[in-house]
Amino acid sequence: AVFGRDALRVERFEDATARPGGVVAQFCAALGLPDDLAKQVTDSAQRENESMSLLAGYALDALNHARPLFVNGSPNPQ
Repeated sequence: AVFGRDALRVERFEDATARPGGVVAQFCAALGLPDDLAKQVTDSAQRENESMSLLAGYALDALNHARPLFVNGSPNPQ
């Protein structure tokens, strides 16, 4: 139930960062964590290096190959 295309949910980074608590809070909400536990996780999250990792870059590249943002100069309808 946790693997496969139907289990994948892609969300906009901009929406997650605009949320109080940022990306960590968005991730906790997606997991269905109770608000008090999500706040503990968010408050204890370390923000030492907020740049994208090489592995994340590879994942983004794979996503862009599978579903490119633009097709023939126009936004991809998918």
